[in-house]
Amino acid sequence: MRPAARPATWAAPPRAVRRVVAAVAIAVAAAACGADFEDPAIVLDLRMLGARAEPPEVLLPPDAEPEDVDVPDIDICALVADPGASRRLAWEMVACAPTSSGRCDRAGAPFVPVGSGVVDDPDEAEVPVPPCGTLRPSPALADILRQSIDEDPLQGFSSVAVQVEIFVKPEGAADADGIYGVKRALFAPQLPPDRAANRNPSVDGVRIARAGDAEPAEDVALARCTAADAAPIALVPGEEIALFPVEPDGVRERYVLPTLDGGSRSFTENLTYSWFATAGSFSAATTGGPTDAFGNAPRLDTRFTAPDVDAPADVALWLVVRDERGGAAWYEMCARVEP
Repeated sequence: MRPAARPATWAAPPRAVRRVVAAVAIAVAAAACGADFEDPAIVLDLRMLGARAEPPEVLLPPDAEPEDVDVPDIDICALVADPGASRRLAWEMVACAPTSSGRCDRAGAPFVPVGSGVVDDPDEAEVPVPPCGTLRPSPALADILRQSIDEDPLQGFSSVAVQVEIFVKPEGAADADGIYGVKRALFAPQLPPDRAANRNPSVDGVRIARAGDAEPAEDVALARCTAADAAPIALVPGEEIALFPVEPDGVRERYVLPTLDGGSRSFTENLTYSWFATAGSFSAATTGGPTDAFGNAPRLDTRFTAPDVDAPADVALWLVVRDERGGAAWYEMCARVEP
Protein backbone atom coordinates (compact mmCIF):
# COMPACT_ATOMS: atom_id res chain seq x y z
CA MET A 1 0.00 0.00 0.00
CA ARG A 2 1.23 3.46 -0.81
CA PRO A 3 2.23 5.65 2.15
CA ALA A 4 -0.12 8.39 3.27
CA ALA A 5 -0.05 11.51 1.12
CA ARG A 6 2.66 13.97 1.97
CA PRO A 7 2.06 17.72 2.41
CA ALA A 8 0.58 19.28 -0.72
CA THR A 9 3.24 21.98 -0.93
CA TRP A 10 6.75 21.45 -2.23
CA ALA A 11 8.88 21.30 0.90
CA ALA A 12 12.19 23.14 1.07
CA PRO A 13 15.06 21.27 2.72
CA PRO A 14 16.39 22.44 6.08
CA ARG A 15 19.55 24.51 6.18
CA ALA A 16 22.13 22.19 7.63
CA VAL A 17 25.56 22.83 9.08
CA ARG A 18 27.92 23.56 6.19
CA ARG A 19 31.18 22.02 5.24
CA VAL A 20 34.12 24.35 4.70
CA VAL A 21 33.59 24.61 0.94
CA ALA A 22 29.86 25.13 1.35
CA ALA A 23 30.50 27.92 3.86
CA VAL A 24 32.70 29.61 1.28
CA ALA A 25 29.91 29.22 -1.28
CA ILE A 26 27.40 30.95 0.99
CA ALA A 27 29.70 33.89 1.57
CA VAL A 28 30.38 34.25 -2.16
CA ALA A 29 26.69 33.96 -3.06
CA ALA A 30 25.75 36.57 -0.47
CA ALA A 31 28.41 38.96 -1.67
CA ALA A 32 27.53 38.53 -5.36
CA CYS A 33 23.76 38.40 -5.15
CA GLY A 34 22.80 40.06 -1.89
CA ALA A 35 21.57 38.31 1.22
CA ASP A 36 17.91 38.21 0.19
CA PHE A 37 18.18 35.42 -2.37
CA GLU A 38 20.54 32.74 -3.64
CA ASP A 39 21.80 32.04 -7.14
CA PRO A 40 19.84 28.97 -8.34
CA ALA A 41 22.93 27.72 -10.20
CA ILE A 42 24.89 27.50 -6.93
CA VAL A 43 24.05 24.34 -5.00
CA LEU A 44 24.28 24.78 -1.24
CA ASP A 45 22.17 21.98 0.20
CA LEU A 46 19.74 19.21 -0.81
CA ARG A 47 18.76 19.74 -4.47
CA MET A 48 17.48 17.67 -7.37
CA LEU A 49 19.30 18.88 -10.47
CA GLY A 50 17.85 16.54 -13.07
CA ALA A 51 16.15 13.25 -13.84
CA ARG A 52 16.51 10.76 -16.67
CA ALA A 53 14.42 7.97 -18.18
CA GLU A 54 16.09 5.18 -20.12
CA PRO A 55 14.64 4.83 -22.69
CA PRO A 56 13.09 8.32 -22.69
CA GLU A 57 10.42 7.38 -25.24
CA VAL A 58 8.63 4.16 -26.14
CA LEU A 59 6.85 3.69 -29.48
CA LEU A 60 3.74 1.52 -29.57
CA PRO A 61 1.63 0.05 -32.38
CA PRO A 62 -0.87 2.76 -33.42
CA ASP A 63 -4.03 0.72 -32.94
CA ALA A 64 -3.02 -1.33 -29.90
CA GLU A 65 -4.77 -1.09 -26.56
CA PRO A 66 -2.52 -0.21 -23.55
CA GLU A 67 -3.09 -3.60 -21.94
CA ASP A 68 -2.09 -5.46 -25.11
CA VAL A 69 1.32 -3.91 -25.85
CA ASP A 70 4.77 -5.06 -24.82
CA VAL A 71 6.34 -2.24 -22.81
CA PRO A 72 10.04 -2.46 -21.90
CA ASP A 73 11.41 -1.75 -18.46
CA ILE A 74 12.15 1.96 -18.09
CA ASP A 75 14.88 3.00 -15.67
CA ILE A 76 14.30 6.31 -13.87
CA CYS A 77 17.29 7.98 -12.21
CA ALA A 78 17.64 11.31 -10.39
CA LEU A 79 20.65 13.61 -10.09
CA VAL A 80 20.69 14.66 -6.45
CA ALA A 81 23.26 16.88 -4.73
CA ASP A 82 23.58 17.57 -1.01
CA PRO A 83 26.84 19.46 -0.40
CA GLY A 84 25.67 21.08 2.83
CA ALA A 85 25.75 17.96 5.00
CA SER A 86 27.25 14.49 5.26
CA ARG A 87 24.32 12.04 5.37
CA ARG A 88 22.54 9.22 3.59
CA LEU A 89 19.38 9.92 1.62
CA ALA A 90 16.12 7.98 1.45
CA TRP A 91 14.15 8.08 -1.77
CA GLU A 92 10.87 6.89 -3.26
CA MET A 93 9.41 6.95 -6.78
CA VAL A 94 5.76 6.49 -7.76
CA ALA A 95 4.23 6.59 -11.27
CA CYS A 96 0.83 7.94 -12.28
CA ALA A 97 -0.91 9.87 -15.05
CA PRO A 98 0.36 13.46 -15.42
CA THR A 99 -0.88 16.09 -12.97
CA SER A 100 -0.43 19.85 -12.99
CA SER A 101 1.37 19.70 -9.64
CA GLY A 102 3.80 16.96 -10.62
CA ARG A 103 2.52 14.92 -7.67
CA CYS A 104 0.84 11.51 -7.71
CA ASP A 105 -1.79 12.52 -5.18
CA ARG A 106 -5.14 12.29 -6.99
CA ALA A 107 -7.57 10.25 -4.93
CA GLY A 108 -8.67 7.06 -6.68
CA ALA A 109 -6.26 7.44 -9.60
CA PRO A 110 -4.11 4.44 -10.57
CA PHE A 111 -0.47 4.48 -9.52
CA VAL A 112 2.42 2.04 -9.45
CA PRO A 113 5.52 2.02 -7.22
CA VAL A 114 8.73 2.51 -9.21
CA GLY A 115 11.23 1.98 -6.42
CA SER A 116 12.52 3.11 -3.04
CA GLY A 117 15.69 2.81 -1.03
CA VAL A 118 18.59 4.58 0.64
CA VAL A 119 21.77 5.87 -1.02
CA ASP A 120 25.03 7.01 0.53
CA ASP A 121 25.88 10.70 0.62
CA PRO A 122 25.66 11.73 -3.06
CA ASP A 123 28.71 14.00 -2.94
CA GLU A 124 31.20 11.89 -0.99
CA ALA A 125 31.31 8.60 -2.88
CA GLU A 126 34.12 7.99 -5.35
CA VAL A 127 31.55 6.71 -7.84
CA PRO A 128 28.07 8.26 -7.65
CA VAL A 129 25.13 5.98 -6.93
CA PRO A 130 22.03 7.97 -7.89
CA PRO A 131 18.53 7.01 -6.79
CA CYS A 132 17.23 4.77 -9.59
CA GLY A 133 13.96 2.88 -9.91
CA THR A 134 12.44 0.80 -12.69
CA LEU A 135 9.03 1.32 -14.25
CA ARG A 136 7.97 -2.20 -15.23
CA PRO A 137 5.04 -3.39 -17.37
CA SER A 138 2.00 -4.28 -15.27
CA PRO A 139 -1.79 -4.02 -15.34
CA ALA A 140 -1.47 -0.88 -13.20
CA LEU A 141 0.83 0.73 -15.79
CA ALA A 142 -1.72 -0.12 -18.50
CA ASP A 143 -4.38 1.64 -16.40
CA ILE A 144 -2.14 4.70 -16.11
CA LEU A 145 -1.57 4.76 -19.87
CA ARG A 146 -5.31 4.47 -20.44
CA GLN A 147 -5.95 7.42 -18.12
CA SER A 148 -3.23 9.47 -19.83
CA ILE A 149 -4.79 8.81 -23.23
CA ASP A 150 -8.31 9.57 -22.02
CA GLU A 151 -7.18 12.89 -20.51
CA ASP A 152 -5.09 13.95 -23.50
CA PRO A 153 -6.96 16.46 -25.73
CA LEU A 154 -5.72 14.55 -28.83
CA GLN A 155 -6.31 11.10 -27.31
CA GLY A 156 -2.64 10.21 -27.57
CA PHE A 157 -2.33 11.20 -31.23
CA SER A 158 1.25 12.48 -30.84
CA SER A 159 2.32 11.13 -27.44
CA VAL A 160 1.28 10.78 -23.83
CA ALA A 161 3.33 10.66 -20.66
CA VAL A 162 3.58 8.57 -17.55
CA GLN A 163 4.62 10.81 -14.69
CA VAL A 164 7.10 9.60 -12.09
CA GLU A 165 7.06 11.51 -8.80
CA ILE A 166 10.49 11.47 -7.12
CA PHE A 167 10.82 12.14 -3.39
CA VAL A 168 14.15 12.43 -1.56
CA LYS A 169 14.87 13.24 2.09
CA PRO A 170 17.69 12.76 4.59
CA GLU A 171 17.56 9.26 6.04
CA GLY A 172 15.45 9.27 9.20
CA ALA A 173 14.19 12.82 8.66
CA ALA A 174 10.58 13.93 8.54
CA ASP A 175 8.88 14.06 5.14
CA ALA A 176 8.65 17.84 5.51
CA ASP A 177 12.45 17.94 5.21
CA GLY A 178 12.39 16.28 1.80
CA ILE A 179 12.25 17.54 -1.76
CA TYR A 180 10.17 16.51 -4.76
CA GLY A 181 10.97 16.17 -8.43
CA VAL A 182 9.24 14.74 -11.45
CA LYS A 183 10.20 12.84 -14.59
CA ARG A 184 7.89 11.96 -17.45
CA ALA A 185 8.43 8.91 -19.64
CA LEU A 186 6.85 9.35 -23.07
CA PHE A 187 4.75 6.81 -24.97
CA ALA A 188 3.77 7.45 -28.58
CA PRO A 189 2.17 5.66 -31.54
CA GLN A 190 4.61 4.73 -34.28
CA LEU A 191 3.18 7.27 -36.68
CA PRO A 192 4.40 7.80 -39.33
CA PRO A 193 5.85 4.27 -39.75
CA ASP A 194 9.42 5.60 -40.03
CA ARG A 195 9.17 7.42 -36.69
CA ALA A 196 12.10 6.55 -34.40
CA ALA A 197 12.05 6.68 -30.61
CA ASN A 198 13.99 9.42 -28.91
CA ARG A 199 17.38 8.67 -27.35
CA ASN A 200 18.99 10.49 -24.45
CA PRO A 201 21.48 13.16 -25.55
CA SER A 202 25.17 13.15 -24.66
CA VAL A 203 28.32 15.23 -24.90
CA ASP A 204 31.79 14.14 -25.97
CA GLY A 205 33.30 16.35 -23.31
CA VAL A 206 33.72 19.89 -22.05
CA ARG A 207 36.51 22.26 -23.08
CA ILE A 208 37.64 25.47 -21.42
CA ALA A 209 39.11 28.73 -22.63
CA ARG A 210 41.13 30.94 -20.31
CA ALA A 211 41.88 34.63 -20.64
CA GLY A 212 43.83 35.22 -23.82
CA ASP A 213 42.78 31.96 -25.52
CA ALA A 214 41.45 32.50 -29.02
CA GLU A 215 39.39 29.32 -28.69
CA PRO A 216 38.85 26.56 -26.11
CA ALA A 217 42.16 24.77 -25.68
CA GLU A 218 41.83 22.49 -22.62
CA ASP A 219 39.77 19.34 -22.15
CA VAL A 220 38.04 18.97 -18.79
CA ALA A 221 38.03 15.62 -17.00
CA LEU A 222 34.40 14.51 -16.60
CA ALA A 223 35.03 13.21 -13.10
CA ARG A 224 33.81 14.32 -9.68
CA CYS A 225 36.16 15.76 -7.08
CA THR A 226 36.16 12.51 -5.06
CA ALA A 227 36.87 10.22 -8.04
CA ALA A 228 40.12 8.30 -8.23
CA ASP A 229 40.75 9.75 -11.69
CA ALA A 230 39.77 13.32 -10.78
CA ALA A 231 41.80 15.97 -12.59
CA PRO A 232 40.49 19.29 -11.26
CA ILE A 233 40.54 22.48 -13.30
CA ALA A 234 43.26 24.61 -11.68
CA LEU A 235 41.98 28.11 -10.87
CA VAL A 236 42.90 31.09 -8.73
CA PRO A 237 40.27 33.12 -6.84
CA GLY A 238 38.27 35.33 -9.17
CA GLU A 239 39.63 33.71 -12.32
CA GLU A 240 37.11 33.49 -15.16
CA ILE A 241 37.02 30.66 -17.70
CA ALA A 242 34.64 29.79 -20.52
CA LEU A 243 33.09 26.31 -20.53
CA PHE A 244 32.10 24.80 -23.88
CA PRO A 245 30.13 21.53 -24.24
CA VAL A 246 31.47 19.36 -27.06
CA GLU A 247 28.59 17.84 -29.01
CA PRO A 248 29.10 14.50 -30.78
CA ASP A 249 28.08 14.16 -34.41
CA GLY A 250 24.39 13.36 -34.77
CA VAL A 251 23.44 14.18 -31.19
CA ARG A 252 20.80 16.63 -32.46
CA GLU A 253 18.46 13.99 -33.79
CA ARG A 254 16.12 14.57 -36.70
CA TYR A 255 12.67 13.23 -35.99
CA VAL A 256 9.23 13.15 -37.56
CA LEU A 257 5.83 13.70 -35.99
CA PRO A 258 2.36 13.08 -37.41
CA THR A 259 0.19 15.99 -38.47
CA LEU A 260 -3.58 16.22 -38.12
CA ASP A 261 -4.06 16.13 -41.90
CA GLY A 262 -2.56 12.63 -42.08
CA GLY A 263 0.92 13.74 -43.12
CA SER A 264 4.10 14.24 -41.14
CA ARG A 265 6.59 16.97 -40.35
CA SER A 266 10.33 16.73 -39.74
CA PHE A 267 12.22 18.53 -36.96
CA THR A 268 15.76 18.77 -35.62
CA GLU A 269 16.23 18.66 -31.87
CA ASN A 270 17.36 21.62 -29.82
CA LEU A 271 19.63 20.96 -26.84
CA THR A 272 19.66 22.96 -23.62
CA TYR A 273 22.54 23.01 -21.14
CA SER A 274 22.12 23.72 -17.42
CA TRP A 275 25.22 24.55 -15.35
CA PHE A 276 25.58 24.14 -11.58
CA ALA A 277 28.40 24.50 -9.05
CA THR A 278 28.88 24.48 -5.29
CA ALA A 279 30.57 27.91 -5.33
CA GLY A 280 31.51 30.70 -7.72
CA SER A 281 29.18 32.08 -10.37
CA PHE A 282 28.12 31.60 -14.00
CA SER A 283 27.49 34.25 -16.62
CA ALA A 284 24.54 32.12 -17.76
CA ALA A 285 23.06 29.22 -15.81
CA THR A 286 21.30 27.91 -18.95
CA THR A 287 22.69 27.91 -22.48
CA GLY A 288 21.58 26.48 -25.80
CA GLY A 289 17.91 26.08 -26.66
CA PRO A 290 16.03 27.11 -29.82
CA THR A 291 17.11 29.74 -32.32
CA ASP A 292 15.87 33.26 -31.81
CA ALA A 293 13.23 35.06 -33.90
CA PHE A 294 15.89 35.92 -36.49
CA GLY A 295 17.18 32.37 -36.83
CA ASN A 296 20.38 32.96 -34.86
CA ALA A 297 21.73 29.93 -33.02
CA PRO A 298 22.09 30.39 -29.25
CA ARG A 299 25.42 30.31 -27.43
CA LEU A 300 26.27 26.96 -25.87
CA ASP A 301 29.07 28.18 -23.60
CA THR A 302 28.99 29.89 -20.24
CA ARG A 303 31.63 31.73 -18.22
CA PHE A 304 32.47 30.49 -14.73
CA THR A 305 34.13 32.73 -12.14
CA ALA A 306 36.02 31.01 -9.33
CA PRO A 307 35.05 31.93 -5.76
CA ASP A 308 37.20 34.06 -3.51
CA VAL A 309 38.86 31.70 -0.99
CA ASP A 310 41.60 32.03 1.61
CA ALA A 311 42.66 28.37 1.44
CA PRO A 312 42.61 25.70 -1.31
CA ALA A 313 39.05 24.49 -1.98
CA ASP A 314 37.44 22.04 -4.38
CA VAL A 315 34.33 23.15 -6.26
CA ALA A 316 31.97 20.58 -7.75
CA LEU A 317 30.42 21.42 -11.14
CA TRP A 318 27.56 19.74 -12.98
CA LEU A 319 26.39 19.94 -16.58
CA VAL A 320 22.87 18.72 -17.38
CA VAL A 321 21.97 18.42 -21.07
CA ARG A 322 18.33 18.07 -22.16
CA ASP A 323 16.59 17.74 -25.49
CA GLU A 324 13.03 18.91 -26.13
CA ARG A 325 11.52 15.40 -26.13
CA GLY A 326 12.24 14.35 -22.55
CA GLY A 327 15.83 13.17 -23.05
CA ALA A 328 18.48 14.08 -20.49
CA ALA A 329 22.01 13.27 -19.34
CA TRP A 330 24.46 14.77 -16.87
CA TYR A 331 28.17 15.05 -16.19
CA GLU A 332 30.27 16.03 -13.18
CA MET A 333 33.49 18.04 -13.11
CA CYS A 334 35.80 19.45 -10.47
CA ALA A 335 37.70 22.72 -10.04
CA ARG A 336 40.42 23.35 -7.46
CA VAL A 337 40.75 26.97 -6.40
CA GLU A 338 44.06 27.92 -4.78
CA PRO A 339 45.07 31.45 -3.73
